[in-house]
This record gives sequence, structure tokens and C-alpha cells, in this order.
Amino acid sequence: MDRLRQAQDTDLPLVALRAEIAAGQRAAPWSIIDGLVVFASRLYITPASPLLHELVSAIHDDGHEGVQRTMQRLRRDFHTPNILAVVQDYIRSCSTCQRYKSEHLHPAGLLMPLPVPTSVWTDIGLDFIEALPRVGGKSVILTVVDRFSKYCHFIPLAHPYTAESVAQAFFADVVHLHGVPQSMVSDRDPVFTSIFWHELMRLMGTKLHMSTAFHPQSDGQTEAANKIIVMYLYCFTGDRPRQ
Repeated sequence: MDRLRQAQDTDLPLVALRAEIAAGQRAAPWSIIDGLVVFASRLYITPASPLLHELVSAIHDDGHEGVQRTMQRLRRDFHTPNILAVVQDYIRSCSTCQRYKSEHLHPAGLLMPLPVPTSVWTDIGLDFIEALPRVGGKSVILTVVDRFSKYCHFIPLAHPYTAESVAQAFFADVVHLHGVPQSMVSDRDPVFTSIFWHELMRLMGTKLHMSTAFHPQSDGQTEAANKIIVMYLYCFTGDRPRQ
């Protein structure tokens, strides 16, 4: 905050703008809070500010999200005219994104639509992320996504895992917090096609939906969550994958 205040104090156009606001020549949404120029409750950063690049870098590099997500995070707290071009240029030149992020293209063909959920944690998706470096004896992630709120649980598992061990982790981390779901969508992993899993879901009263072999994207939310968490892992550990 001190650096931001110092940057505003040395930015001549911003100094003039602050004087206009103080003199009442600029009305809402402009204001001055703690000596800082604010636009619609967001800190104002001029396009020429030396802190702008640092700000974009700090927000984008904390997760290496795309243009829209980075813009959303910036606009929550800051206002800068024509910031889109700055964000696009920065992300295009981000070496970590170029090395580790995959393209998100629409798959070919038609998908079987799933029922639209109407409340939280009544309809969920499950999938596994495998072949990860072993940490603390765990090398698999069970991804559980609430299809209504998009909230996710990422549960570490040891390999090899069984239907029983997955069920135990699922109850401890999901059912314990959110209750029994009404429906569950997954791929045709042996865990989810096992007699044990089907009988457990029958006793719970949970309806199973299986994606087809040619269209695993029918469980699109879980697939997307997997891509995001894998991308984060690559971005944060790309130079030290065994740590």
C-alpha cells in the first residue's frame, strides 16, 4: 500500500486527478480514500503506472489462469483503463503458460446432456488423476465436483486403490461434510463399475451416470477441474517435479 501511495504521489496526471476530486470537480464513482484515488470502490492504477506490470504479474502468476480469470481478479480490487491489452500481452509472453498449459478446444461430436442440478451437493462428478509423483505415500488424486456450485474436493489416495478405499475417502471427505448425493457421474473406471460400488450407491439411493467410451467429456466439469489442478501442479512444480 505504501508503494501504491508513493506511485500515485509521483504520477503527475494522477496528482492532478486527485486535486480535481478533492475540489469536487469529479463526482462519484471517483473518490479519495486514505489519500488514494478510488474508482467505484476500486483502487485506480493509471496505464503508465510503474506498478501496473508488477500487479498483473503477481495476479496472473498466482495460478497462471487465463485472460478472463486474470481480468476478473484484477477488476475486483483495481481499475485501470484498457487493461485487457496489457493482460493479453503478459499472458502471451508467460513462459510457464507456454510450457505447461494445454489448449482448450471444443471436442468434436455430440454429447449426452446430464440432468441440470438444482441445489448444492445433490449432483456430483468423480474422476481420478493418476501417475503423479509419490508424496507421503500418495500418488493419485480423487476429484469430486459439485455440479451446481462447481466447488471441488481434491482427495489424495495411495496407489493401488480399491473401491473400498475410495469409498472410505469419499465418505470421510465428502459425505461427512455435504451429505449423500442424489446422483453421481463418472467414467467407467473399474472402481465405479464394480459390484461393490454399485451396491453401495444403491443402498445410499444415489443414481449413477456413466460417461461413454467415446465421450468422456459428458462429465465435462470434472474433466475441466482435473485439467486445472494438473495445470497448477505443472506451473508450481515444473522446475522441480520431484519436490
